[in-house]
Amino acid sequence: IADVGALSINTAVSYYTAQSRFSPKRVFAGALFTLSVLSLLLMAVFVLLMPLLFAGRGPELVTVGWVFLVFIPVHLYSSCLFSQFQGAHDFTVYNALRLMLAYSYFVFIVPFVWLFGATPAAFAYAFLAANAATLLTSATLAGRNGWISGRPDKEIVRALVSYGSRFHVSVLMAIVSRRIDIVVVTILLSSAELGLYVAAGALAGLPMIATMTMDILVFPKIAAAETEDARRAILGRYLRATLLLLLPATIAMILVAPYLVYLAFGEAFDGATNAARILLLVALPYTFKVLITTYLRASDRMVLVNKAELIGMVVGAIALFALVPLFGIIGAAFAQLIAALVSPLYFLARARLNLKELLRFSEEDIDFLRELMRRISRRKNAK
Repeated sequence: IADVGALSINTAVSYYTAQSRFSPKRVFAGALFTLSVLSLLLMAVFVLLMPLLFAGRGPELVTVGWVFLVFIPVHLYSSCLFSQFQGAHDFTVYNALRLMLAYSYFVFIVPFVWLFGATPAAFAYAFLAANAATLLTSATLAGRNGWISGRPDKEIVRALVSYGSRFHVSVLMAIVSRRIDIVVVTILLSSAELGLYVAAGALAGLPMIATMTMDILVFPKIAAAETEDARRAILGRYLRATLLLLLPATIAMILVAPYLVYLAFGEAFDGATNAARILLLVALPYTFKVLITTYLRASDRMVLVNKAELIGMVVGAIALFALVPLFGIIGAAFAQLIAALVSPLYFLARARLNLKELLRFSEEDIDFLRELMRRISRRKNAK
């Protein structure tokens, strides 16, 4: 509920912080007001849905529901503070906060399990405590930067809601696109085949970590660029750097896929190998899609993003229903590959991007990647 109703205000916060059109203080105040209103609305929706969601459940799970009711505003506030540090190019703090959220959850599990036993409520309390602690830390760091303000104005609130809601359309479609293959496989194939497909997808998702890391880095840089030529140059630089990481990793994983499947899941999942190999190929067009989408949303060209996401979703659904009955999980993997190719092709045609220019590799790209990896390594060591 929190993610569906968030209107991508966190992305809007990162965008306007990077652009410097509004001061970080104004962005903070506008986000605080907007998220407070959204939190109240989403919490009211959650309370109305609770009787349906927890019908026939025991009192302990109802308690978990109330815990996650409080989680809604905590999650919205913390995600926007994360994004403000991202937009300010303070990736050291941004990454430290993300790590804090992950690790503090495990830290809080110990006392809550000791108090309440290994129950769903104990883990829910630990999860809420980890998010609350990270929010408090984020707010403290934002205060040190002089960002804290409770005086929003109509202009920044309107800007955040306008940008965020336009981008949120594509976010919702992307959520559907990422889940529709599992839904179709669940409907049309056996539970055993579903298990093989999920295992293949888990393995194939590993190379995409590089893409998502570059996506985090490149968005505020493109948003801060003042000219179209500069934005395209940044896109090309980060796209080539990502491909330099991704291509050898993907090829290597395709070659040793049988061994990886065996090591990760055991001999019973050998049938996932070929599907995993096909899904590994998805990482390449997916990289184009993610980074070009980031370029377009950082350029405030959301109409193209929404159209591409809709076309990809429709093509993917048609391919799944056509191929899965004929070829099983191999058909599902090919359908994902077809769907992944649609958006980059559409972007290249409609956004008037020059593929040759984007893929013009040089020694400077290797130097850029080397320096980028050094900076990331230094930040990790600093943490």
